[in-house]
Amino acid sequence: MNHLKILGIKFGAVLFTVFALYSVFQETSLMDIILISLFTTIVSYLIGDLIILRYAGNINATISDFGLAFVLLLIFSYVFIGYDIPLITLALLGSFFISCCEPFLHGYILNKIPPAVRRDHRTLNQLQTEIADEPDIHKLKKE
Repeated sequence: MNHLKILGIKFGAVLFTVFALYSVFQETSLMDIILISLFTTIVSYLIGDLIILRYAGNINATISDFGLAFVLLLIFSYVFIGYDIPLITLALLGSFFISCCEPFLHGYILNKIPPAVRRDHRTLNQLQTEIADEPDIHKLKKE
């Protein structure tokens, strides 16, 4: 149930961003905007939020979500809109605004999904040290 809520929040942020950019600058149809937003949301949630966030943490997941959103918006824009329009600028702006929302969504994911379900695999700052008394070599040789 938590995954559907998170997908809904993410879809709302992506849909708002794509609608604001693509309807103003490219006059794209509403169906194309919804499809681009839906596919971008699903793929970026599966890769960015379920895999990268689990292994790399919030900051690295946000940075990788920028690149992932850029690639996904560019690919799906060319698939649904066409090749005759330069869409790189719109994909770059869209991925920037989407990645601005991602730290808040990642914080929500880290707070609402229990660690047993989330399986946090990060090993940074989880190092252990061994504490022991070292024998004095000089005293051992005399005995």
